Amino acid sequence: HAFKEGVLANGLFLERLFWRTNPNCPAVLTEGSVVANTLSGLFAEAVRRAIAEEAAWSEVSLVDWRKACVITSAKQCDKHHYTKDGYVAFLKTLQVMVPM
Repeated sequence: HAFKEGVLANGLFLERLFWRTNPNCPAVLTEGSVVANTLSGLFAEAVRRAIAEEAAWSEVSLVDWRKACVITSAKQCDKHHYTKDGYVAFLKTLQVMVPM
């Protein structure tokens, strides 16, 4: 809410506001930080709940990359970066939100 007010107060136009979740990368604990994946999961749950229940988040559109791109092997994720398949999943998810 404060972000939107700040943008508008400075004369900028805000057509839509998006929040993007992160996939569960790294899914394989030996391939990266267990903390990053755990925190990303908690953030995703909190944002999903906020958008569904809180007025301040009512105008936020969720690009739920975490739901669209489930990492099941180390080949899908290079430590904390995503391979081509991960980015394709993100673009498909974003395309649903922003039709061209």
